[in-house]
Amino acid sequence: MKATLSRLCDAIALTSLPVGYIKACDENQSYNFTSPVDVAYGAAGSYYFRQAVSGNVIFNNANFGDPMAGAPKVGYYRPPFPFEIKSLPNGRICVAVYPERFSVFLALLGADSTAVNHSLAVNVDYVNTNTLTKPFIPSTDVDYGVILQECGNLTTFTKGFSLVTNLSLHIGDDFNVTSMTPPSGYTPPGGAAFYPPCSLFAPEQRYGVGTNPLAIVFNGQVGSTARDDAQDPIRPLDTETTSGVELAANSISMNLSTISHPAELPPITMKNWLIVIEEIGREY
Repeated sequence: MKATLSRLCDAIALTSLPVGYIKACDENQSYNFTSPVDVAYGAAGSYYFRQAVSGNVIFNNANFGDPMAGAPKVGYYRPPFPFEIKSLPNGRICVAVYPERFSVFLALLGADSTAVNHSLAVNVDYVNTNTLTKPFIPSTDVDYGVILQECGNLTTFTKGFSLVTNLSLHIGDDFNVTSMTPPSGYTPPGGAAFYPPCSLFAPEQRYGVGTNPLAIVFNGQVGSTARDDAQDPIRPLDTETTSGVELAANSISMNLSTISHPAELPPITMKNWLIVIEEIGREY
């Protein structure tokens, strides 16, 4: 989705350029951004900023205002961070994760691509800190959460994408709905579309962020690592909105299938969690 300058918030003035900004062009020149970026315009001592801009941007006083009269100015850009602190409408504070931003962000850092950096853990470390507490499941209004947004196109994760969290997970956008070319040597059964293999491990999953969804279409697998005799049993097929309201059965469509080929395995699977203890007899 492209954002035009007229739809952006007013420019924010700062006296310094934050780390991570790269020169795009000089004053009165333009630059075309094929994916959303944060932009800055100004000279040493004063800059104006806008967030999540894409398309052709002209770096001049007409579009940004004049942050430093009389001084030659420069246009800069920085890929938006793939994570931020964000609140749900009910006030719950969450860590928002934007998978579609990771490819550009990693390239800017000079890090390995999403073919290598394909698994993410977002956990509350309540063991080693005194200021954090263990999350409650079912979650309460005072618990933190994780929001997944900008996650419809995961094709940059050529080997798949996995997220592990011990927090309530809120899926706020369509997740993994863009197909890609299957790996060499693999043809999906029946010529079906191939999607990056993904897995989400969370003790609680909810749908919707700004609004509650009218329906859920689920393709894949659902499992649970909870003990059968747990005091509060996990019900992995239950689906709730972000406000905790259960979705009606006639609003849920699920097509559950088994994994039949290694190409369908996400980076993290149930077997990654399996620990096998075997007694080895003494040899004589």
